[in-house]
Amino acid sequence: MKKGFTLLELLVVIVIIILLISMIMPAMNLFKEAAKRTKARDSVQQLVTAWQTYLLNNREFPDVDITEMTPIAVSNLTGFMEFTTNEVAKGFLDPWGTKVYQVRLDNGRGGDGKAYDGKVVLPGGVILQKSVAAWSKGKDGKDDLMSAPPKDDVRSW
Repeated sequence: MKKGFTLLELLVVIVIIILLISMIMPAMNLFKEAAKRTKARDSVQQLVTAWQTYLLNNREFPDVDITEMTPIAVSNLTGFMEFTTNEVAKGFLDPWGTKVYQVRLDNGRGGDGKAYDGKVVLPGGVILQKSVAAWSKGKDGKDDLMSAPPKDDVRSW
C-alpha cells in the first residue's frame, strides 16, 4: 500500500481552497472601501484644521478663490499640512484617486470685499456656519451634497 495523496484528493483540496478564497474576496473589498472612507474622513479633517490654522496665522485667507485642493491651494497650505511631492504637483487627491478634495473658505475673501462672517457657501447655495468646509466627492466622483445622507461623499460637517 502506497502512502500519499491521490489525484482526486488533491483536486478536492484545491477546490475547497478556491471556494474559501472566493468567499473571502467580497469581504476584503468591503474592508478596502471602508479603509478609503476612513482615510478620506481623516484627510478632510486635516484640511479643515490646516485652513483654520492658516487663517489664525495670516489673519486672512488667500486672495485667490480656492474651491479645490489644486496645486495652487496645496502650495498655500505648505507648512500647515504635509504633502507628498505628487500632491504638490497634481493636487491633493482623495483615496479613490478620481478627484481632488473640495474646499470652501469663509466668503469674506476672494474679491467680494465682505468681512469674514463665519459662513461658507456650498454648491447649490447651502450655507454652513463654519469658516472652512471640506469634502471628498467619493468613489463616484460626483457631488452628493444635496442628498441626506450623502451617497458616498465624505464631509467635514
